[in-house]
Amino acid sequence: MKSARYLHGQVRQKAGRSAPGMARLGVLLGVVAAAGCAVGPHLSTPAVPAPKTYNAHPINLHSAQQRVQWTTQEAQAWWSLFRSTPLNDYIRQAMQANPDVQAAQAALAREQSLIAVAQGGLLPSVGAGAGISRGRAQRTGANGGASYRIPGNLYSLLLGTVDVHYNPDVFGRQADLVHAAKAQAAVSRASLHQSEVFLAAAVSRAVISGAAAQAQLNAAQQIAAADAHLLHLLQREYQLGYQNLQSVDQQEAITAAAQARIAPLQADVAAARHGLAALLGQSPDADLSMPTLASLQLPASLPTTLPSALAAQRPDIQAATAELKVAAAQADVATADLYPQFNIT
Repeated sequence: MKSARYLHGQVRQKAGRSAPGMARLGVLLGVVAAAGCAVGPHLSTPAVPAPKTYNAHPINLHSAQQRVQWTTQEAQAWWSLFRSTPLNDYIRQAMQANPDVQAAQAALAREQSLIAVAQGGLLPSVGAGAGISRGRAQRTGANGGASYRIPGNLYSLLLGTVDVHYNPDVFGRQADLVHAAKAQAAVSRASLHQSEVFLAAAVSRAVISGAAAQAQLNAAQQIAAADAHLLHLLQREYQLGYQNLQSVDQQEAITAAAQARIAPLQADVAAARHGLAALLGQSPDADLSMPTLASLQLPASLPTTLPSALAAQRPDIQAATAELKVAAAQADVATADLYPQFNIT
């Protein structure tokens, strides 16, 4: 306690003798204490009151197979509502093989790394260096008034340096750079989500179209087979004299029309399969098993929300909102650049 009081007295004596120096130190501490005070515009989303339900009365329509359910959450993996394992597998495979999704994932990883880089600017930087040199000492001698240098002993010189550098974020420039990096990452995340939504919709459309075309093809083939069988029976009856030629000719026309409907449906099935193969990153001759319509079940619950909330969930609108935040953060950085920067080394 005595030593503490002694040191305190010494500090007070020194402070009394160097008042100008303490004043300058106080100004410097005041500047450092103001670190984190950001300048520039601050944009935020206005608070808009939202109703709890879309109508005055809650919507809850019940039917034998489907019902409408009110929700305020974004539907993630909406294709899982069909409860089709092949469809889910195809969409997962397309996500892994699509180059646009891979590029969006790489862009998001890059932006997340830039966030860490921007956050590192808020911390002090420490650098160190080391070196070694080898030399020989030189000694000076005298002989009859003439001086000369003679070699001395060998020696090694080891040098080491440590540098600590800190840039206090007085006017919030570095914090604005962090905000801009996070907003740019949000743009990349929205672009990735948009690519995934479009790809999932394309795969689902190809699977459902292929399943519908396959079901129509199966029905057309069954109808054509039944018409051909009926034509064979009418021809036998005509040979036995129980039918007239007009009935046979009419059934021949019906059978030909039924068989003519098979080729376009086969082309539709092939087009859907080839389109699905392209989405999966495979060649058109890939052996893909198209799910049947029976394996695609209607969603038992249809989510319903406000049109404005549905629009806010669109990836392009989310990307535009994030780009607005990027522009606002860059405006903050530009404003902070008008003020001096302080470096402590």
